[in-house]
Amino acid sequence: SGICCTYFIVACKLLQSTVCPHVGLDILIPCMCLVILPVVAIRKISSLWPLSLLGTILVVLGVVVVFGLELEGMVETHDRGPLRWMNWRELLVCLGQACFMFEGIGLILPTFDASKKPEDFPLIYTITMTATLSLVCCIGLFGYMAFGQGVQDLVLLDFQPGVL
Repeated sequence: SGICCTYFIVACKLLQSTVCPHVGLDILIPCMCLVILPVVAIRKISSLWPLSLLGTILVVLGVVVVFGLELEGMVETHDRGPLRWMNWRELLVCLGQACFMFEGIGLILPTFDASKKPEDFPLIYTITMTATLSLVCCIGLFGYMAFGQGVQDLVLLDFQPGVL
């Protein structure tokens, strides 16, 4: 689907900007497909828990690093220009990224069906979605305040080379 393609493009752009800047996306995307292909062939999902744990640790570490770098960018004294409350020209990009952020919504029914206490599920779901939305809004707001009008759609591309 389109969202899977977006994952590959975003991940390869990050690889290109941090690890291998001289390799084109036309090479990185097929290489990533070759790496991911054996993992998606695994039928017993419970055997992937080490990768899930590693992913969770890396996401938490990434959020901490991004917040730290954005806060550092906010306190620097470079000229960011005036900040606007709303950029109407980029509204559709914002809506697209919001849809991308909540694309895992299709897992709600299987998660609900597998829960031990289904009566607690609405509260847990509300807390989780509120925390996710708050985190993404804070990262977006801090990125905008740190880098101003020229902020990239993917804030990681705004950090200086070598920082990540």
